[in-house]
Amino acid sequence: MENETRKSKKAAAATRLATIVAMVVMIISFSLLAQAQPNSTGGPCRPLGATRGCSANGKPGQQICDGGVWTVCRPSPPPPPPPVTGDVRPKYLVMTVIYAPPGSKGVNSSSSVTYGSSSTLGSTVSSSDSFKVSDNVSVTASNGFFDAEVGVNFGYTNSSSNTRTTDIKKTNSSEITLGGPPANGINHDDDQIWLLRRPVVEVKIYPTASDSKSVSKVTWRLADSQQNPPMYVYVKWLKHPEQLSREAPGVLKDLRAAGITPEDFPEILKADPFANVSSGSLDPNSFPNRFQLVASLPYEPPAEAGGSAPVQKYTISQTNTQTDSSSAEEETTVGVTLQADAIFLDLFKVAIKNQTNWTWTSTSTTSSSTGTTESASLALGGPAFGYQGPIDIAVYYDVLFKTFLFAFLPDTAMTFQGVVTNRAGQPVSGKEVSVIANGIRYSAFTNAKGQYRVFRRISGPIRIRVEGAAKELPQIPANRKVDIALPR
Repeated sequence: MENETRKSKKAAAATRLATIVAMVVMIISFSLLAQAQPNSTGGPCRPLGATRGCSANGKPGQQICDGGVWTVCRPSPPPPPPPVTGDVRPKYLVMTVIYAPPGSKGVNSSSSVTYGSSSTLGSTVSSSDSFKVSDNVSVTASNGFFDAEVGVNFGYTNSSSNTRTTDIKKTNSSEITLGGPPANGINHDDDQIWLLRRPVVEVKIYPTASDSKSVSKVTWRLADSQQNPPMYVYVKWLKHPEQLSREAPGVLKDLRAAGITPEDFPEILKADPFANVSSGSLDPNSFPNRFQLVASLPYEPPAEAGGSAPVQKYTISQTNTQTDSSSAEEETTVGVTLQADAIFLDLFKVAIKNQTNWTWTSTSTTSSSTGTTESASLALGGPAFGYQGPIDIAVYYDVLFKTFLFAFLPDTAMTFQGVVTNRAGQPVSGKEVSVIANGIRYSAFTNAKGQYRVFRRISGPIRIRVEGAAKELPQIPANRKVDIALPR
C-alpha cells in the first residue's frame, strides 16, 4: 500500500515538473519570438489609442491600440536633449516714439501733449525674424518693469493675443509730457525716441533629438534689469551728432556706454518716418495701416501784434472700432553681444540668421475686437502773430507706439464745415464735434469763431453730435456746410 502511495506521489511530482518546464519553455519561446519578430502585431485591444510597452530587438518599445489591434512594436524614440540657455544683449530696443505738438515762434510754446493713466504708450515687439526657425520662436512667461531715470515706469508682459510677442507699456502711475518748440508750425526734430539700452534677453535653444547641432525651437524673455533704464533722445540729436555732443554730452556718454554710436543713429531714426522730412512734405495717409486720422484742431494766430492766441485743451482719443484685420510693423536691426558657455554659442550660431545682429520687430494687429481706447491730454496754443501757414491740424494715432502724431491739413482736403452756436446765436469755441459715418467716429473741434472742419473722406448717411444737439443727414450737403445750434 505504501509503495503504491509513493508511486502516486512521484507521478504527481513528475507531472507538476513537466508542467512547469513546459510553461518556462513557452515563456522563453514567446520572448525569443518577440525579439526575432519585432514588427508582429499583438491580439485585439481596447480602448482606441491605448499604449503598452514591448521589446523591439531587445530594446524598449511601444505599441498603440489602433483599429482594435495592437500595432507593430517600434523602438521608443530617445528623449530630446535638454535646452541650452544663454543671455543675449542687443544694443538697444526702441520702446516708443513721442511726436512733438505744434509750437509758437519766439516764446516758450504753450502747447504740450501728456500721456497719463489713460495711455498705454509703448510697443509690442517680437524677435522671430532673428532666427532661422522663425515659426518656432515664442516668448516665455515674463512679468516685470523698467524704471526710467526720469521717473517713468514701463511694464512688460506676454502679449495676450500672440505667443511670439511681448507688450511693453507705460504703467498707469507714470506720466510723460512733451512741449512744443519755440517756432511756428510742426518740427519733427523735437520728436522723442525712447530707447532701452542693452536689454537682457534670456534665450533658450532646444536642440533636435536626432542632431544636437540642429535646432527645433527657440524661446526668449526680457529679463527684469535695472542696470540701464529707458532714456529718450531727440530726433535732432540723432540727425546731428555734433549738436548732441554740444547740447547733451551726458546723453552721448550714456549711449556710448551701451555701445550705441553715431553709426547706429540712422537705424534708430527709422522708427520715426517723419524724422528726415520737412514739415508737411510727407502725408501720414501714405501709411494707412500705421497712422489713423482721429481729429482735426484749429491752429490760428492772435488777431493783433503782441497778442497771444488762446490755449485750447483737448482730450484726444482713439477707439478701436474696426471690424476687419489690418497690421503694421517696423523692423530694427541692432548689434548683439552674448554671455553664455561654448555649447550655447555653438547652437546660437546655428539658430540665428546673422551672428552679429539681432532684429526687433514692432508690430500691431487690429482684429475684430472693439472697445480699446487710448487717449492723451493736449494743450494747443496758436502760432505767433503774422503766421501765414495752414490753420488746421490733424491728429493721427500711431498704432505701433500708441502715441499721437500732428500734421497740417490743406484746405483742399476738407469734406465739409460748419459753425456751432449757442441758444443766443453766439459762436461757441472749443467744442468737440463728433461725426459718425459707417460705424466710424471722427472728431473735430471748434475754433474761436465757433467754426469746425471735417477732413475725413466719408460718404453715405452721417450723424453729427455736439453735446445735446444732434443731426441726421442722408448725405453730405452739396454746399458742404452743416451748422449746429446748441439747445442751451
